[in-house]
Amino acid sequence: YTPFGLQRLHGRPQDAAAAAAEFRRSVVDRTPLDAVAYLQEHAAELPAGQMYNSQEWGDYLQWVGPEQFRVFVNSHVHLTPSEVWQDYLLIHDGSGDWQDKLNRYEVNTVLVDTTNYMGLIRALRDQDGWKEVFTDPSYFGQVLIMNSAHIGNYGVKDLDVESDIVKINGLIGRNLQSGISRPHCAW
Repeated sequence: YTPFGLQRLHGRPQDAAAAAAEFRRSVVDRTPLDAVAYLQEHAAELPAGQMYNSQEWGDYLQWVGPEQFRVFVNSHVHLTPSEVWQDYLLIHDGSGDWQDKLNRYEVNTVLVDTTNYMGLIRALRDQDGWKEVFTDPSYFGQVLIMNSAHIGNYGVKDLDVESDIVKINGLIGRNLQSGISRPHCAW
């Protein structure tokens, strides 16, 4: 069932927390919910522009992702120009002239899953100018990699802690700060 289908069958949840929990249960585990939440939360600090994304996530990103990002491809591959699709596949593997292709499309954000895009992820991790800013291992290895002038280190207040374990295990971004910039943060 889709989130819409669940609402049609069972009605809308009565409060926001129940609605969020119902939505989370209604999508597959690989849906980049937390990565998109990160993008939305940090939208003001992140550069707008072209995002290279997992094709499977394109529709979801267009639906809920911050408007400042342009999705590279979605499930409507049949409507994607052949040259763009061929470039997408070349970038996907991190092979050939993948860097030139990213530059050609002015890609400054990459949001892909680690299951199918390890070639690109390895290539980006080895490339100067790209830094990992978000990885969510609880959702089968989502990786967010940004090429940005500035991404701050905000830290966490004790009151904000929602888990006993750290869910994010990696950050890739250009010009990261090493110190915590948010006042009164414990870590």
